[in-house]
Amino acid sequence: MRKELMAGIQCSILPEKKFKTTQLCVRFRAPLTYENLNTRSLLAAVMGNSAKNYPTIQSLNERLADEYGASYQASSTRQGQDQIVTFYFHFVNDRFLPGETDVLGTIFTLLEEILFHPAVENGAFDATILERERRNLLEYMQMVMEDKQDYAILRIQSLHFKELAQAAPFYGTMEGISQVSGEELYQAYLSMLMNDAMEIIISGDVDEEEIFARLEQFPFTPREVELWSPFYRQEQEEDILEEVETQRLTQSKLALCYQHPFYYGTPDYEAFLVFNGLFGGYPHSKLFMNVRERESLAYYASSHTDAYRGTLLVQAGINKKNKEFVLDLIDQQQYLLQQGDFSEEDLEKTKALLCNQYRASFDQPRNLIEKESRRLRFLEVEDQDFEAKIQKVTREQVQEVAKKITLETIYCLEGVDDE
Repeated sequence: MRKELMAGIQCSILPEKKFKTTQLCVRFRAPLTYENLNTRSLLAAVMGNSAKNYPTIQSLNERLADEYGASYQASSTRQGQDQIVTFYFHFVNDRFLPGETDVLGTIFTLLEEILFHPAVENGAFDATILERERRNLLEYMQMVMEDKQDYAILRIQSLHFKELAQAAPFYGTMEGISQVSGEELYQAYLSMLMNDAMEIIISGDVDEEEIFARLEQFPFTPREVELWSPFYRQEQEEDILEEVETQRLTQSKLALCYQHPFYYGTPDYEAFLVFNGLFGGYPHSKLFMNVRERESLAYYASSHTDAYRGTLLVQAGINKKNKEFVLDLIDQQQYLLQQGDFSEEDLEKTKALLCNQYRASFDQPRNLIEKESRRLRFLEVEDQDFEAKIQKVTREQVQEVAKKITLETIYCLEGVDDE
């Protein structure tokens, strides 16, 4: 059941009796900017680990533990042109607890405390809490940088995308995070609370009228939300951009970024998913079987898609002396798909894996929340024809998709000790 609580705030209840838990998700959505990548990443960290009455992580966790081990997290992410802050609770349904309990009511009370009573004094977030979370976030960012496979992804992303908000990591940059003041963070919080498009999604065996009645007690305010496309597009370049960096490593990291026109919801989106499965998405794919297994030129080789930014990323761990061979071989795998050089067995196996993943996603409560969030974003009903569309994908469609995937950027992190 869906209902607009007020202008700009959508609520959806997903009746679900096969789980003994309830999921509550509150999501704030705004147009992406470089500034809100940084401020909202830090804001999610602060609000995910504190509130006015719960200044420490321990005090908040103890409160959650009292409610039969309920869990809570806040996160910030980027989805194409959307910047999203999510507050997520997972807790036991009262119907499965002994005696008279009201975990649902307590969680709603805690949600209100977190959203409307953060750790703020005199127009700024508490300095001690802010610096604690800033330090934790910066340490996490440094840890990501030290994982060279992740580092290669960050580097090719920064090379490929022209807009800073897309080129930067989704959690912001060290420089940006370091510069956010308590006052700026509070202003970002107010802007999010009062201006963002909001989604409230509850999944579980709950009473719909009770949920709506509880939510109507929250001091939300109406907001005017201008529509914007979540999809990021940039013009293709005439020449391939390539960069090589050297560090002390025993294994070189190769990353390739392709552009494609197959965004979520476009007519050939399902054919694109099948192409990716055949190209590098699964263990039977051409990248895995030919580059890694048959030729033994890569320690790993795979491809991943972004249907909101129109990119496909190939990653491979290689010996630097084999770089040109690997690049040629990767290019050859795309050419083979363009020519329809793949077996009927691999085509059907790819379709089966995609359909199995789709069906399995309904067994995870959080996936149900994400599906509903996507439906609310695109104002659509659940696509019941996904599996049918996948099964109808033809060899010729895969060939046409393969012809429209364009290599744009190459990045190689070469190891000094990789001999």
